[in-house]
Amino acid sequence: MLAVLAAVVPAAGVGLVVQTLVSDQVSQAPLAAPTAVSKDGAADATREVANLWSGGATAVDPEDLSGIATANRGKVRVHPRPRARRGTRLLGKRPGQKGPLTFMVERERKDWVKVQLPERPNGSSGWVRKREVSLSQTNYRVKIDLGRHRITVRQGDRVVQRAKVGLGQSATPTPEGRYYLTELIKPPSPNGLYGAYAFSLSGFSDVVTGFNGGNGQLGLHGTVDNSGLGKNVSHGCIRVSNRVIRRLAKRLPLGTPVTIER
Repeated sequence: MLAVLAAVVPAAGVGLVVQTLVSDQVSQAPLAAPTAVSKDGAADATREVANLWSGGATAVDPEDLSGIATANRGKVRVHPRPRARRGTRLLGKRPGQKGPLTFMVERERKDWVKVQLPERPNGSSGWVRKREVSLSQTNYRVKIDLGRHRITVRQGDRVVQRAKVGLGQSATPTPEGRYYLTELIKPPSPNGLYGAYAFSLSGFSDVVTGFNGGNGQLGLHGTVDNSGLGKNVSHGCIRVSNRVIRRLAKRLPLGTPVTIER
């Protein structure tokens, strides 16, 4: 997916994400490359929740909050455990990525945070030093109900969005798990295969390891064809209407947790 913008039929799903939508070759083609939304413009909600970590917001139940770690630079050093000298590695943004490198926080320990990593296998994690990231929190969370083909978005205990979704076909199912939003991309046209906006997720297909040159990373994206909503039509990605994805793009900060379950 690093080489081309995948030319897939409307039933396609996996492979939409950042590696497919944004690449060095595609970005050189006039009017062909999707736009990666900047850190400041990724969602109005980012500004809304940025001060929750330091207690700047009021009337927020701590149990509703999820931690977000945003890399101060384009890469961070990942450790298998705090202070480990062996097995460490640098993890950076993908080639051409315009937005920030973002993680969902799983645990804290003094000067360290354990974060989920956007790589295989699903649920991979590692420790990074707090000085390498900026910490914030969100009280947004997303749930994908595979059985009901439904997305539910909550802010705290309040439902702010509920809608039908298109999911993976039986041969390429949308995998269950707990992931997070890693990047927000604006395709060149809202009438294209990926709609008005596309979020990439930290998870990957369990069966698709390569798709039109990509690696099977999951996405949550819009669609102009609402006939597939409520059905199993994709290669694993999650489809919502353009109306819904526009609302989510305004609300959800990168790092928002996404639970997919049956």
